[in-house]
Amino acid sequence: PNAETVTLRQLFTHRSGIPDHVRKSELWEVLRNDPDKVWPTEELISWALDDAPLSAPGTQYDYADTNFVLLGAVVEKLTGAGLFDAVRTRLVEPYHLRNTAPSDRRRLPALVQGYPALLASEWGLPEHTLQDGQFFMNPQFEHGGGGMYGTSADLARWTMLLHAGPVLDAAMRAERLHGVPLAEGSLEQYGLGVQIWPSTQGVAAGHGGWYPGYRTETAWFEDLGLAAAVMLNTDAPQQTRSLRRLLVDGVALLAPQPADSR
Repeated sequence: PNAETVTLRQLFTHRSGIPDHVRKSELWEVLRNDPDKVWPTEELISWALDDAPLSAPGTQYDYADTNFVLLGAVVEKLTGAGLFDAVRTRLVEPYHLRNTAPSDRRRLPALVQGYPALLASEWGLPEHTLQDGQFFMNPQFEHGGGGMYGTSADLARWTMLLHAGPVLDAAMRAERLHGVPLAEGSLEQYGLGVQIWPSTQGVAAGHGGWYPGYRTETAWFEDLGLAAAVMLNTDAPQQTRSLRRLLVDGVALLAPQPADSR
């Protein structure tokens, strides 16, 4: 949908009008019935084909992993490599993210047990993500929508590198942060693959993440010159709805305190 006119910028900002294939119950039925399935990029994209668009391109914000899968396909076209290989050789290895790896198989070394709750009954998810040491299905289908796993330390380091390091030049870093409000009157904005929101520690720029059984939040606080990340191995709403507050409270403990003026 909208293929004739949608732009890369609209994919990055989730204003393409393309529906989210991850929300389709039929997809989760396939995952349950064939948990070892390895998904070609073209097949992932096919889940969005022939859908009616949610809106005209550029007119409305609708978050969809499908946008990031399409951007991942662009990476594969430009580099001639699979997305995970491109990320590893261009980002993970050069920037020494030693505890970050693709979640491209069911058995993931050192993965912590997760506890799905959000949408668990709707999608028929088990109570635990790991069964006999392996994931209940192949998470490789996430592709560009979140197909990596790692530690909170690596995630904080990556956030710092992305917002203040050598990954992007200054012009592109600034371009990423030209956000648009999620809705009329909203204080939160979305830029090029980045959430921008006000906090007690200044403007925060980063991204939250959800995967069955896990939640993450990471942000760069430019006023403090500090990046932070927090991870939880549950997605239960009653335990995760204040994840940003937890992140900001932790940052407040690390932030430089004003000098005593007495």
